[in-house]
Amino acid sequence: MPDSKQFYAQLLALKSPWRVAEVHFRVEARAVVVEVECGDEGLVCSECEARSPRHDERRRRLEHLETMGFRNILSVKRPRVRCLRHGVQRISAPAPSGTPPKRPPRGAPLRPGADWSSRLAAPRVEAGRRRPVEAHSADAGAGPDRGAATPGYRPR
Repeated sequence: MPDSKQFYAQLLALKSPWRVAEVHFRVEARAVVVEVECGDEGLVCSECEARSPRHDERRRRLEHLETMGFRNILSVKRPRVRCLRHGVQRISAPAPSGTPPKRPPRGAPLRPGADWSSRLAAPRVEAGRRRPVEAHSADAGAGPDRGAATPGYRPR
């Protein structure tokens, strides 16, 4: 059984120079925080793909769908490089390998950088497509009046 760093690296399909630095299980907050960072090897300008030195890095937090009642939070250190030709540029985020993530419902296009969100959300989206609306309502505790689960709610 792989440890939690290996598990999340495989789940996110990270390739070098990207890696999982830490995984924090915060039981009291019901959250899993996965810290992802990029090593110094292989940094290239996103415009011309020339090898470039690291300029700095910015941390970005991305929240995903819950798993088993725990929030999934990615804390990504995304470096910027100093390209001689294009100046300071943010490097490209890692793309998942293998099959591309499934598109969101109703043909909405993926926004840039949404590949991790889509990869983690795809199983729930597919499961939701196979169930009738009534089953989702029952899971949420809502009845036909669409407000039965809200305490103190009275339909008009």
